[in-house]
Amino acid sequence: TIRYNTPITRDRGIFIMEYYMTDERIAEYLKALENEERAAATVEKYRRALLGFAAFLSGAAVTPETIKNWKDDLRARNYVPSTINTYLAALNGFFRFCGWGKIFNGFLHQRNDGITAGL
Repeated sequence: TIRYNTPITRDRGIFIMEYYMTDERIAEYLKALENEERAAATVEKYRRALLGFAAFLSGAAVTPETIKNWKDDLRARNYVPSTINTYLAALNGFFRFCGWGKIFNGFLHQRNDGITAGL
């Protein structure tokens, strides 16, 4: 299980929030999607995306850098731009569900020409 909490750490006198993903929180989000009557195929795609990102994190905190590194990893494994965008949409929705939307909004999107826009 990947942890989810927002501990406050102290680094040179500055308080920093950290964000973690858990299987439980992912399951809550997917259940919310089902309750919104999202298509079963969409919920399954989002499940794969979120669990894939959580596995990529290996327990590390979610940061703009880890998101960018995951996207780079997907591209290196020859995922097509439309799949990467679906995975990023899943992350965006999950972050909003968790109340993290303002923290991670506007991160990378894959354009169809394969050129990265954003971050």
